[in-house]
Amino acid sequence: MLFLDKLEGLMTSAAEVSEFRAQANYRSFIARWHVTVYCQLRLRELSTPLEACMSRDIVVSHVRTLVTPVNEVPPQYTMEITREIWSTLVRCWDKELFLASIAHRLLKFSLQLLHKYHHYVISYIDQSLTKNDVTAISTKISILHDYIWLESQLEHGLAPLIEHVMAQLAGDIVTGMLVTARDNTRQLCEHVTTSVVQHVTSTINQGLQALKQIPGHYRLTGRAAPTTSSLYVHDAFQPLKAWLDHVITPLLGNHVVVQEWRDAVLHESRDTYQTLVASQVTAVLKTHEFLSKMKRQSAVTAVTELTDEDKMSLQLFLDTHAFVQQLRDWQPSSHVLDHVPQLLNTVAFAEKFKREE
Repeated sequence: MLFLDKLEGLMTSAAEVSEFRAQANYRSFIARWHVTVYCQLRLRELSTPLEACMSRDIVVSHVRTLVTPVNEVPPQYTMEITREIWSTLVRCWDKELFLASIAHRLLKFSLQLLHKYHHYVISYIDQSLTKNDVTAISTKISILHDYIWLESQLEHGLAPLIEHVMAQLAGDIVTGMLVTARDNTRQLCEHVTTSVVQHVTSTINQGLQALKQIPGHYRLTGRAAPTTSSLYVHDAFQPLKAWLDHVITPLLGNHVVVQEWRDAVLHESRDTYQTLVASQVTAVLKTHEFLSKMKRQSAVTAVTELTDEDKMSLQLFLDTHAFVQQLRDWQPSSHVLDHVPQLLNTVAFAEKFKREE
C-alpha cells in the first residue's frame, strides 16, 4: 500500500521498520485489509463506464471519403469506445490507486478489456458493415486507424505510467498488452483486407474493360495505325491512387498493411489485364487467319499497309507496354512483377507492326 510504503520510507533503519510492523495496531490493520475485496471494487469501478459505452451502438465519427482533402488531419480516434478503452487502461494503472499485490490481476483485467473491445468492434463490423461499398470500406479503414492508434498508445503512452508503479515489471506488463493489441490489429487487417482489395480492384477492372473496344475502334473504320497507348491505360490505377491519397494513407500512415493492400490490388489488376489481353490477341489472330484464307493470299504477296487486325495488334502492344510501365512505376514487391514477361510475350508478335509503321 502506497501510504504505508511512504510511512516506512521515513524510518531510518530496517530495525525500526521491523519494530513498526510488529506493533499490534499494524497487524490489526493488515488483517482487516482485504486485498481481494479492494481488487473487486477497483475493477468494478473501472468497468462501469466502459460497459455503459458498450451498451450503446458504435458511431464512427470520422469517415474519410475519396473527396476528403488530402491534408485534412484525422482525429486521434474515430470511436467513443476507443477513447473509453484507453481511459480505462490509464486509470487501471494509476499510481495513486495501485497495489503491487494485485498487479497480476490488473494485467489479466487489461487483457480482458482488449479482447472485449476487439469482439465488440468485430461484431459491429459483421452486423453493420456488410456491404462492399465506399462508405462501408472507408468506415472499416477508420476503425483500423483506431486499432493502430491504441496499439501505439500502449507502447509509448502506457509504459511510462506503469514504470511509476512497477519499474521492474513494466516492460513485461506492456509487452503482454501489446501482444494482444497487435494480434487484434492483425485480425482486423485480415477482416478488412478482402473488402478493400476487392473494391479497389473491381473499380480498376471496370476501366480495363475498355480494352475490349479496340476491335470496334479499327475494324472497317479506316483509322490510321496507332502511335500511342489508349487513354484507359493512363487512368488504369487512378482508383488505387485516390484511395491511398484520400483515405488509406491519411488514416493508416506507413503501417505495413498499406503496402500489402497496394501490392494485392496491383497483383489482381495485372492478372485481370493479362487475361483480357490474351483473349483479345487470340480473337485478333483468329480473325487475321480467317481473312487471310478468304483472300487466298500467297506467300509472296506484298503487303503495302497494315490491315485492321494489324492495327488492333499494334494497339494491344502499345497498351500492354504502357500498362507494364505504370505497374513498375509503383515499385511493388517482386511477386507483383513475376508474370510481367509472360504478359509482354503475349503481344511481342506485334512489335513488327510498330517498326513498319
